[in-house]
Amino acid sequence: MVRAAWLAALAACAPSLDDDTAIVRGPRLLAARTEPAEVAPGATITASALWVDPLAGAGLAGGDAPLAWAFCTARKAFREPGPVAAACLADEAPELVPFGTGEVATGAVPPTACRQFGPDAPDPVPGEAPGRPVDPDGTGGFYQPVRVRAGDEHALDQVRIRCGLPGATPAQAAELRAGYTPNANPEIAAMLVGGVDVVAAAAPVAADAGRTVELALRWPACEAAPCGGSEPYLWFDPVSRTIARRREAMRVSWFATAGAFATGHGGRREDELATDATGAWTAPPEPGDVQLWAVLRDDRGGTAWIAFAITVR
Repeated sequence: MVRAAWLAALAACAPSLDDDTAIVRGPRLLAARTEPAEVAPGATITASALWVDPLAGAGLAGGDAPLAWAFCTARKAFREPGPVAAACLADEAPELVPFGTGEVATGAVPPTACRQFGPDAPDPVPGEAPGRPVDPDGTGGFYQPVRVRAGDEHALDQVRIRCGLPGATPAQAAELRAGYTPNANPEIAAMLVGGVDVVAAAAPVAADAGRTVELALRWPACEAAPCGGSEPYLWFDPVSRTIARRREAMRVSWFATAGAFATGHGGRREDELATDATGAWTAPPEPGDVQLWAVLRDDRGGTAWIAFAITVR
């Protein structure tokens, strides 16, 4: 979860909810997503969250998750410290547009999103020099911030927004509009623990205390978008000013209530065609049930997750 900051590790991609601490010892918000994953300003999205509470004895809090959702319309002033506008992290502010509470909420993306967070000329800020448009991320995307409040914690996610194409000729803009497919959230095709697919297993898989097991999360093969895998997409290169065809990079974050991971993250670069990400988890020395989660993200802002249990014997 991002507490009071954008996730710097994904600055070149789509910032999202995440945490470098892979062991979950108390209530936490591990991820959020919107459906659709990419929309035009004014469109309606449904936001959902992976809120976990291992202290309650059931990995997910479900509808009891103490979450409050809001769009943040505040642009960070040039001289304002920190990675985001302070208003996005306030308990209450006029720049926060609430759109629901609970694990799932539905709301319309503010119509000003491309002015505030995209390539259009931004609204003027009293006392500030005229602002400049926002640069796209490494995939050519722009994002509307979404603030999630969980108790006393504030987290930031975002939804990818469809805006104009700065720097392109009219012909290039028309080509991109005709050939670009909005991002779709990824899908988890299989989650293997020591070679056993927990999606298909009828009961929790088992691991010996203190032993290391291999993890592998798989997503569908993808030749055309939209799909649940590493989607191909058209991209305007701002340096060469040409349109190119690229493929999404994929990233997995691992979480567990006990044990240890060799690394909390894995994935595939956009030039890798493999459809899986691997990891290694070492079981704790004491027997018992351990809850694990895997969060899958593409680098255009899409997210999926899975929860599963391992019985340590």
